[in-house]
Amino acid sequence: MYTFTKAYTYGDSGQLLAFTQNGKKYFYHYNAQGDVIAISDSTGKTVAKYQYDAWGNPTKTEASDEVKDNRYRYAGYQYDEETGLYYLMARYYEPRNGVFLSLDPDPGSDGDSLDQNGYAYGNNNPVMNVDPDGHWVWLVVNAGFAAYDGYKAYKSGKGWKSVAWAAASNFGPGKVLKGAKKVLGVAKGAKKYLKPGKYAKRSIPARSTSSRLNKKERRVLNKIGNKYGCHTCGRRHPGTKSGNWIADHQPVSKLRKKGQRQRLYPHCQTCSRKQGGYTSSILRKRHQRR
Repeated sequence: MYTFTKAYTYGDSGQLLAFTQNGKKYFYHYNAQGDVIAISDSTGKTVAKYQYDAWGNPTKTEASDEVKDNRYRYAGYQYDEETGLYYLMARYYEPRNGVFLSLDPDPGSDGDSLDQNGYAYGNNNPVMNVDPDGHWVWLVVNAGFAAYDGYKAYKSGKGWKSVAWAAASNFGPGKVLKGAKKVLGVAKGAKKYLKPGKYAKRSIPARSTSSRLNKKERRVLNKIGNKYGCHTCGRRHPGTKSGNWIADHQPVSKLRKKGQRQRLYPHCQTCSRKQGGYTSSILRKRHQRR
């Protein structure tokens, strides 16, 4: 027989909303960067406050004994007080120097020196970028971390954007549960990013899970993208600085079955980042259920 002392509540798009400990409910509060900045109890009383510098180093921590063991902090990552490291599932992040402690197995994109730096966090720009699990880097403005917009959406009852963050920003268990239900639409929207899209006309076989292509693969994939557009949204420009289409592995590398063959489809930068965010949320849920 198992005894559970703590249980977490998530929105359907992966956001951590609350936890129950010793029969009491506590709620997470986030800023626009996605950092946990406070925890409140079911009466609305603030029981913890957190502040960080741009790289995630704690600058001020105030927490009552009841929530002192909370490990979710900067950008929602798990923080180890003893070592000062953040756990991002794939790798450990060291905020004092702004680097990962192990090399990213993906060599990165051709022509992008920041992306090819296997130890850099958030492409060396933690203000604009987040790295959900040690594999993907995506812009904060595209990550769904819009706490203020989410709050307005929740209060007005209109729109879907960041409702889970809004729910976490509102005191009381009833409001959080109501907000969590509204996130269902976001979860359903994730499906189109995890399979070949409606504009997928042609593709090429993938040699591996790496995003690095040889010259022939790059030429053919760009030709497909320029002719048919992004396979998910149909956009006719990739949105990358290089002008190259992003090679999207289908099935998604992190979610595919062992030995399952993949093909490469042209992806625009926006859809690629959204796919990374949804995939990260799925992996985070799987990790929490272990």
